[in-house]
Amino acid sequence: MAEKLYVAHLGRGIIAEYYKDLISDLCSEFSLPGLNKRQRLPHITFKSPFSQRDPKEVQRVMRDLAKSTRPFPILIDGFDFFKRNNLLYIAADTTTRGRDKIERIMATCQRELGAKKKGYDQRDRILHLTVVKRKEVGSAFPHICEYVEKIAPPKFRIMCDNIALLGRGRGLSGIREAYELG
Repeated sequence: MAEKLYVAHLGRGIIAEYYKDLISDLCSEFSLPGLNKRQRLPHITFKSPFSQRDPKEVQRVMRDLAKSTRPFPILIDGFDFFKRNNLLYIAADTTTRGRDKIERIMATCQRELGAKKKGYDQRDRILHLTVVKRKEVGSAFPHICEYVEKIAPPKFRIMCDNIALLGRGRGLSGIREAYELG
């Protein structure tokens, strides 16, 4: 059976530290040990999940794509949430050039790997790092949203210097491969 894969930027350095501290803080503040157990990776999805049966071909395409893509800036700018699916996130954005590069990553996956374009795969998608979903924390969700409105919002610039192939299975995401850009 083909594994569901998606392409993302893996947050490292300052964003990874901030994310880990935030999740730890939420776990303590709201007695949510299960949130830490999830061990969600701080990442920004560029291509939504797609099925692929040939891992060697996926690795080749990702390696070539990473080599030919130069790093680009991403601005981390506060918290927000999707009302439709009850998801709290750290907001992210990039330049027009950065959007062009993300679009190229997505188009390459479609063209060379047969990955179908889905609703999330739009140029104007909201770039974000998922913090927590209501289904993970139940009735604590609105209290968590209120809580993050009172803390200093994350505001910093990072470089998108990698793309990673992440796998999805049994509710867990994991790194399958990571590639440095440029």
